[in-house]
Amino acid sequence: MRPRWAPLVLLAAAGCAYYNGIYNAKASARTGDRQSERGESYAAAQAYVLSAATAETVLARHPKTRWRSAALYFAARGYALGGECPRGMRRLDEYLAVAGEPRSRRDRALVARAACLIANNQLLPADTILQPLLESGDRDVRSQASLW
Repeated sequence: MRPRWAPLVLLAAAGCAYYNGIYNAKASARTGDRQSERGESYAAAQAYVLSAATAETVLARHPKTRWRSAALYFAARGYALGGECPRGMRRLDEYLAVAGEPRSRRDRALVARAACLIANNQLLPADTILQPLLESGDRDVRSQASLW
């Protein structure tokens, strides 16, 4: 009877990577976005770092999962917007190297990259990234790019 249950157990374990890890990272990122929109920068930074830490658990426990790119996105953006730019820039490099990612996520990752560049007083490279994002079809991306 044990061999029959093995596929179900594996399927359930793989599903947990999404529901427990990615779901929670996404929820924390949304909380950070809402707090940032309200001007609650300290609380937003905490939410973003929580999002990144949660995503890191998925990357550590399930390095070859199909949700790796989503985990990279939440880790990268979370660290960058949470003020942990050295970690964020490493994860941003990894995420932006992944082919076929949704445009909206790539644009939000680029805004996070620009935020770290600004934090490191690299204004010209940040402006080079942000300028094209001001024409984005995504209202949130345009808004974030204009703020930075």
